[in-house]
Amino acid sequence: MRERLRSIATPAPWILILAAGALWRLWIASSWGLLADEAYHWRWAQHLAWGYYDQPPAVAWVLALSEALLGRSPLALRVLPIAVAMGGMALLARHAGDRSHFALWAVALPPIWLTTQLAVPDTLLMGAWAATVAGALSGGRAWWGAGVAAGFAGLCKPTGWLLLPLLLLAIPATERRTPHPWIALGASVLMVAPNLAWNAANDWVMLRFQVSENLLSAAAPGALGPVRMGLEQLAFATPLAAAAAVAWWVRVPWRSRRQALAWMSSAPLMLGFAGAAVFGPPEAHWPAPAWLGVGLGLSWSGGWLGRLTRSGAWLGVMVSGAIALHAHVPLLRLAPDPAVRLAEGVAVADGVAQWALPVGLAAHDPRLATEGPVVLTERYQEAAFVAYHTGLTTQALAGCGRASQDLFWPSRGRERPTRNRRPAGSDPAPSRQYNGRYFLRPARSGPLRCVQPHYQVHSGPHAITGHDQAGRVVGHWQLFELKSTEPAP
Repeated sequence: MRERLRSIATPAPWILILAAGALWRLWIASSWGLLADEAYHWRWAQHLAWGYYDQPPAVAWVLALSEALLGRSPLALRVLPIAVAMGGMALLARHAGDRSHFALWAVALPPIWLTTQLAVPDTLLMGAWAATVAGALSGGRAWWGAGVAAGFAGLCKPTGWLLLPLLLLAIPATERRTPHPWIALGASVLMVAPNLAWNAANDWVMLRFQVSENLLSAAAPGALGPVRMGLEQLAFATPLAAAAAVAWWVRVPWRSRRQALAWMSSAPLMLGFAGAAVFGPPEAHWPAPAWLGVGLGLSWSGGWLGRLTRSGAWLGVMVSGAIALHAHVPLLRLAPDPAVRLAEGVAVADGVAQWALPVGLAAHDPRLATEGPVVLTERYQEAAFVAYHTGLTTQALAGCGRASQDLFWPSRGRERPTRNRRPAGSDPAPSRQYNGRYFLRPARSGPLRCVQPHYQVHSGPHAITGHDQAGRVVGHWQLFELKSTEPAP
């Protein structure tokens, strides 16, 4: 009994590493501003459905639950996604060989670290991916849990649809003749079915978006795409970790059931995205779940490969730590600097609020839904930021930037704009005086093709420039006040 209490009082090192990783993520979640995609997914959470233009629905459901339980803040929205990610990695760590170094790999390797602390589908996918592999490793009735986790992964991103079939290919034929893996597959299909039905009812819009963005993109890089993706992964995961991954993929693919499962949860995903990079520009975070399988497989390695793995994990700690520090205190002069994206939302929303909030109404006042103006935008990013930070009604216009979920939401129509009459002798500045339509876009010259012919410019452009706390320029935008060209009813 005394030994058991002592073991509870002194957790294993790998548990302490995962706990430290969770606390690190929560600190970042509370100190980083909301990114554009996080605000965009928050907007989905205000309109719950079985599918969306870009992705399956899990992220919207989780963010809606987060807001209902914890309120609206970057930390509140990120807590549940982080819990899902860390929970899945804890389940997977129990199957690792060297658990401490796997935990270090999972906590701090940049591809995993960056995709397990934000309110985005990738964070949820990482947790579900890890839990699915953990269930498959356990075998027997644990396959049932793997099926539920795989179904949830499929509701996070289409990438999740691939995992369970890949794992079924990795297990021995005798195991495939048992019912448990097939019960798991049936459970995952049932979970994903409502999203597929939603797609069928909406002209398969999500699948068409994925194909047009990734397989039939107008900006297809061709044969250079896989090279670009390889170089991005080399830099993203650090050269040491990338070298260990390639060595493991080549040397130890099918030596045991567990190695086969780890290999099938990683190598096909990386190779698949490398092939897709021929037809669409790759993004470094897409194959991030593969690095979980790589870390798992390498955790059973010894000799020079084990030493290379440990060196890669510790280098990942340093790189991820430097990225986190640079977000607050610039370590390098970068142009452009990705860190400024953490301050974009507040910068653009504050600029819009100075002009567009009606007299007597503060941000997030419930009356804004009926009495406030509508802010039309060129891109979904600005529409999401302004909606999240101000409570104003926003909509990204069709034909301006990349198509988005805004095309599926009903607008408030094109009712004729009204004015907030200001009293005689008041400040003549146009701020907060025109309560109809505004148009927001990144700063540049040129005609406003997106708003024509329905609107004309009433005034503007009003310049908006933002800076972060370190003094770095966040961005420049233009805000136009519009008036309708349509006759009054």
